[in-house]
Amino acid sequence: MPYAFTEHGTIMAATVLKSARAAQTGIFVVRAFIRLSGILVNDRQPADKTEELERRLQSHDGISRK
Repeated sequence: MPYAFTEHGTIMAATVLKSARAAQTGIFVVRAFIRLSGILVNDRQPADKTEELERRLQSHDGISRK
């Protein structure tokens, strides 16, 4: 089971649901993914924070995530 949705999963869900609201939400989420990707490319601090949170989750869950 995946730990999070991806932009591809969002598009697939919007396609299956076949409603105007699902399409609008899918577009919104994909745009958010694009913005987040741009931020992570241009600013290392959020990426470092994400890696720190992943390390903490590993110690809490006892699960190896890669």
